Amino acid sequence: MDSIAGDSFEQQTTALYAALGRFAVEFEHVCFTMRCIIMSILDEQGLRNAKVLNILLAEQTAEPLRSLTSSLLAETQQFSEKDEKIMGSLLSKVQVLTQERNDVLHSTWFIGWYGTENGDFCHAPSIKPKRSKKGDVSLDRTWKIEQFDSLTARAKALSDNLRSVNACLSHGYKLHNNFRLSHDGSVVGLGQPYK
Repeated sequence: MDSIAGDSFEQQTTALYAALGRFAVEFEHVCFTMRCIIMSILDEQGLRNAKVLNILLAEQTAEPLRSLTSSLLAETQQFSEKDEKIMGSLLSKVQVLTQERNDVLHSTWFIGWYGTENGDFCHAPSIKPKRSKKGDVSLDRTWKIEQFDSLTARAKALSDNLRSVNACLSHGYKLHNNFRLSHDGSVVGLGQPYK
């Protein structure tokens, strides 16, 4: 590999690894925010020992956190129909993003393997063996940075909305006064100040 191809290889593979890492980090912010919602609810219900809360939530992954958040909200909040739709939409997005995260992070990525013929290493092929009742449904795909960045943007928007939900719950604000559902079912935060 000549110097120019080596530089291209280094820049492009570093950028792909960074894009994959950004998504992993931003997705964990979604999980962190669900933990915060759970801790706020449990604190409101009288469990104020932070160490006990940490013990209860330690090692909980995205899906158990989503399920626990959903159950605690149903048990402790008096949501209007609009608020239930907003929360349902957000938690549904968590569920979908969790599956996508699992597919991405549990795939075998071959960063830097594609492009050896032409010196263009901006593609990241991967495989993820999967099965269903119908047999093999393995994922065999090739991604570019933009696809990782799209997931990162969705994770960031979701964690931002969940942080806003936590602020609303902590101050007794109605979700429907602070979010709206768009025609496609997306939740749009209306920003601060909360009301």
